[in-house]
Amino acid sequence: MSAPLIILTGPSAAGKTTIAKMLLQKKSLNLKRFVTCTTRPKRKGEVNHKDYHFLSEEDFKKAIKNKEMIEWSKVYGNYYGSRKKDLLNSLSGKNPVLLIVDSQGVKKIKKIIPTCCVIFIDISKKTLLKRLKERASNSNENQTRIDKYEAEKEAMTLADKVINNKDGELSETIKNVATTINFGILLQKKAKKA
Repeated sequence: MSAPLIILTGPSAAGKTTIAKMLLQKKSLNLKRFVTCTTRPKRKGEVNHKDYHFLSEEDFKKAIKNKEMIEWSKVYGNYYGSRKKDLLNSLSGKNPVLLIVDSQGVKKIKKIIPTCCVIFIDISKKTLLKRLKERASNSNENQTRIDKYEAEKEAMTLADKVINNKDGELSETIKNVATTINFGILLQKKAKKA
């Protein structure tokens, strides 16, 4: 492994995916997005192997049984996880790798790659409720996301930096995350030389 690993985590509806998309467009960061796996159905506009590796539940369970997953969890009735071989392949390149995972995933990856830079994207509970309402998702799923809010915030203790993604301040959030990424990359490079 030679490429730095940057992890974005935080509660549901914190804006992790939106932030990641904007960061990936910044040529100065030269980031490569790590594509995780899921069993959830594709949402409108999503592309297999670009947004996620969309797997059947049977294939995902087989990957777990065969110890192919570096981390995985069942969230909102669907499986999410990262294949070990995919992550190792991504980290064998030179570009810093950007990975979005939940709090459970952070704990597992931090044990294996302690030098990774973890950025926690935070939002208030009020903002969470507002964003879930705007998404017009299934109300049962929304309640599950609200119930998990506190548990997901546990990952803050593992974060190198906590950044609040306030409504109407996305460009400021992106700027703060980009600065943190540059700092995280420098620290990881120094750690590898030591």
